[in-house]
Amino acid sequence: MTEKTALILAKREFKRENVGYIEGRLREEITAAVQNGYRRFLIGFDFEIDRMAAEIVIEQKTQQENIILDAVLAFAHRDMKDDKYLQELLSQCEQVRVFSNRYFTGCYRRRNEACIRQADRLIAVTSPTEKGDLLCAIETAQTLKKEVLAICIG
Repeated sequence: MTEKTALILAKREFKRENVGYIEGRLREEITAAVQNGYRRFLIGFDFEIDRMAAEIVIEQKTQQENIILDAVLAFAHRDMKDDKYLQELLSQCEQVRVFSNRYFTGCYRRRNEACIRQADRLIAVTSPTEKGDLLCAIETAQTLKKEVLAICIG
């Protein structure tokens, strides 16, 4: 049996008062995914919400050894090596894949599309007015008949 894979993508901006809600909903969705047989989690580590999701997956790994966390970086950030917290999180990953050596318009879209093809489920932290790469990722996942779970923040 092939392992089930979930991709977690999130928007960049959010209101600080929503942190508790976002973390709680991520915890619910990641826990439910593990209970439903998902073992591999792909996370972009681009923004604060991604890192929050990674922390939750790492917690799940301490309870269940067969959980796998993979980093799927859109591009190699110049300051990655100086970000000790990011390095700590990345050290918990089985794989760290970097899709481009530098930023370019469309690098997030390219990474997202490749990861959606690999994933069975997309967990998206989004808003009702979403646009850009995250909206494109959701639409691509729907077109490819992937399961999409949206955590909607206002």
